[in-house]
This record gives sequence, C-alpha cells and structure tokens, in this order.
Amino acid sequence: MQQFVKDQKELLVTLTSFKKQLKSIVPIQEETNQYYKSFAGFLEKYEEAKDKAQLVPNSLAHVRLISGQKGGLLKEKLELMVER
Repeated sequence: MQQFVKDQKELLVTLTSFKKQLKSIVPIQEETNQYYKSFAGFLEKYEEAKDKAQLVPNSLAHVRLISGQKGGLLKEKLELMVER
C-alpha cells in the first residue's frame, strides 16, 4: 500500500509539471497559428494587388504563391497548419 501511495505522489508531481509545460506551449502554438493565418492573408492580398497593378509585361506576374496553378496548395497547407 505504501508503494502505491509513493507511486501516486510521483505521478501527481509529474502531471503537475506536465500541466505547467502545457501552459507555456499552448500560447506559443496559438501565436504560431495566428501568424500563419495572417501570412496567408498577406499573400492573398499581395497577389490581388499585383494583378491590379501589373505594369511590366513578361514579368513573373504569372507566378502565384497562394492561388497557384494547382489549386492553391500553399494556402491549403497554411490553413491546415492553423487548424491543427
């Protein structure tokens, strides 16, 4: 019985430590998700502005970072990262 009590106390200490670590990790992950979300929004606005102000012919205006030729894979990946 004494061994059980000792094991439970060790488990409680471990779980308390883990809870403290989670409290520091979760805000960092939320901040990262918010960054990716804002970055995807920035790229989308950038492409829209670039389309409106396409002044130089034969430039790299045909390259799409977010709404790429293959269905916007970067945007989908960034949104998937935000959801996680």
